[in-house]
Amino acid sequence: MEKGSGSGQSSGSRSATKDPSSRDLLLCLQKIEGRLDKIDQTLETLDELKAKLNTFEKDLKKLWTIVEDRITLTDERLKSVEEKVDSFEFSQDKMYDKVSSLEADKKSLKDEAVYLQSQSMRSNLVFANIEESETNIETESKLKTFLVAKDADCEGLCKSNSARKSSQNGYQPERKPKKHCGEVS
Repeated sequence: MEKGSGSGQSSGSRSATKDPSSRDLLLCLQKIEGRLDKIDQTLETLDELKAKLNTFEKDLKKLWTIVEDRITLTDERLKSVEEKVDSFEFSQDKMYDKVSSLEADKKSLKDEAVYLQSQSMRSNLVFANIEESETNIETESKLKTFLVAKDADCEGLCKSNSARKSSQNGYQPERKPKKHCGEVS
C-alpha cells in the first residue's frame, strides 16, 4: 500500500493500490499452514527426542547407580583381601620365626645327641681276645684278671721308659699310686 505525502489525499488514492485477492490470501495462508505443519513436525520430533533423552537419562542414572554399587562392593572386597594379605604376611613372619627357632632347637638337639653318643661310646669299652663265659660273673673276673695283667705289663714298660728318660735328664718323676680296675673305691 502506498501512502500519500499529505493529509489531503482522498479515498481515491486507496483504489490506486492493489488489494490482495482472495486467492493471494489463500496461497499465503497455505504457505503459512505448510510452515506451521513443518514446525509441528519438528516440535513432535523434538518431543520424541526429549522423551528419548529423558529415558536415556533415567537409564544412565540406573547404570551409574549400578556402577557405584559395584565400586563400593569392589572396594569392600579389596579391603577384605588387603586385610587377609596383611594377616597372612604377619602369620608368615610368625611362621618364619617358629621355623628358625625349630631349626636352632634341631641343631642343639643334634649336637646334644652327638655328645651323648660319644659319651656312651666312651663308657662302653670293647675288649678283644678274651673268651666269653656263660655267666656275667665269670666274664667279669676274667676281664679283671686281664686288666691287672695288662696293667702290670704297662707299669713295667712305663718304669723302663721313665728310668731311661730320667737317667738322660737327671730327673726323677714323682710316683702316684695307681688304682687297678679290680679295686673298688
